[in-house]
Amino acid sequence: METADARRESAPYGRACKNCVRAKCRCLVRDAGTCERCQRLGKECIPSTTLRAKGAKRNGALRTSALEDKLNDIVSLLQSQTNTQHGRSTDAILTPGSTVSPSGSVEVPEDQDLTEEELCAFREKYLPEFPMVNIPSDYTAAEAQKQKPIFSLAIKALTTRVASKQVILGKKLRETLTQKILIEGERSLPLLLSLLASITWSLSFTHGKPFLGAMIGLARPLVSDLKLDRGPNVAGCPGHNPPHLVDNQGEDNITQTNAGRRAYIACFALSVVISTTMKYDAMRWSSQLESACSILAAHNEVDGDRVLVALARLAKVALDAGDIYREVSDNPDTTIHPAFSIAPLKCSLNQTKEMLTSEQLQHSTVITYLYTAEVAIYELALLRPQTLIMRYCDQNLKRIEYLTGLLQTCKACTEHFLAFDLSLLTAPPMIMFGYSVKLSYCLLTLQMPGWDTAMARMTLDPGTCFERAIERCEQTNMALRLETGEDSIFRQAADTMRATAPQWKVPVGNHDPSLGLESLTPAVDFSLLDMPSLELAEDFWLNSVSF
Repeated sequence: METADARRESAPYGRACKNCVRAKCRCLVRDAGTCERCQRLGKECIPSTTLRAKGAKRNGALRTSALEDKLNDIVSLLQSQTNTQHGRSTDAILTPGSTVSPSGSVEVPEDQDLTEEELCAFREKYLPEFPMVNIPSDYTAAEAQKQKPIFSLAIKALTTRVASKQVILGKKLRETLTQKILIEGERSLPLLLSLLASITWSLSFTHGKPFLGAMIGLARPLVSDLKLDRGPNVAGCPGHNPPHLVDNQGEDNITQTNAGRRAYIACFALSVVISTTMKYDAMRWSSQLESACSILAAHNEVDGDRVLVALARLAKVALDAGDIYREVSDNPDTTIHPAFSIAPLKCSLNQTKEMLTSEQLQHSTVITYLYTAEVAIYELALLRPQTLIMRYCDQNLKRIEYLTGLLQTCKACTEHFLAFDLSLLTAPPMIMFGYSVKLSYCLLTLQMPGWDTAMARMTLDPGTCFERAIERCEQTNMALRLETGEDSIFRQAADTMRATAPQWKVPVGNHDPSLGLESLTPAVDFSLLDMPSLELAEDFWLNSVSF
């Protein structure tokens, strides 16, 4: 059977077109006389006129001329790589020596180039919620498209209001990031920023819990590969490296810029909130991170720098609480009593809050991280030590106080989410809303002497939260439909929550809330975690949405 491959042949040796010669790739001649690669990239297919020398020794003038031709070819190739209309050929594979390099061009149709309106919307509406990068007001979309094509694609994908177009752009971005990072091994700051944008505004690229975990897993190694987590004077081997193993000076320049510091801090803040809710391993706090926060706080270029530092400070407290959670959960012989750790952590949180200004504390994302830290602290009250000695140290009255604090924090967190402009929603408030609903369900079904589940149900009811969230999603979808003419992701979110809500109906048991502490006997079989078997289905309100 004749196939398409049968109608095309490789060009004879020495007869490949100039473009294929420069790219050092196979030149497949088509029936029309042009090669397949030139037709795909929209380039003019010019046959090569150079002939291979047959053993003749060239004099100095000929060698100089040949060298000049090669240099001209290299310059032409570099110029073609910066041309965003043509992009870089996917036939070219990076060598191991080029693993750290600036992002190449991305083949995006002309009508999908970043516009000034989209860049302005990202700068003025989206970035204030999570200021991970500084985009000057005089920075144009054309400059962004030329210098950072992948990051420009991320901006366009998340600012596009038309859902069908956003799906296409989001898929293109995920494929490009995978190609660049995993296949070509590229490492650059624009790639890291694109990953952070995908995580922060994951609603535009949503794949739920696995997506967030995978993207933060890609971002963390990039931070290390770019040496953002290392200081300028890192102690190394007292000897000298071999001449061919010299650090790339470009990486040091990234490390010592505020752009690199912002990306490092933003990655840490996102990692902690994902770790708190999904129990993944988080990035560690380090002296370099402390230095980055101090420099941004002292020499902030924009107001967003102070917000970013506040997020990192609060995330550190949540990280400390998460470390205790893992120690108690993973080590059955631990001597750490979770309830005894809550008071010092609350003191640390209060000290952090005192360091922040009133403007910082009023920022919506800072409020979310404040609730994240409080939830991480009070959540320790749900843990019960396994060793008998630590059980005798248990303080039920104090534990009830902490559980009440957890319930109040969950209520405040859900109220904060429901008051949010969902069209600009970021990942932290979205996943904290889901986690707060999950914890509230645990508290409403917790069987513990002295714990009043009826009073807890009056404080926060998951069913009511769902009803209000569905209403907010439908309102947002209606506004977007009037603007774009089609339904948005919020229509699907409302349908998903409406179908899932009955599963979250709190059962009314026979537990007597007046049961006193005197009924507690040593024969009670406490489990490590006093919560029902309940798993929040991977960002439950988006779990059934698959693109």
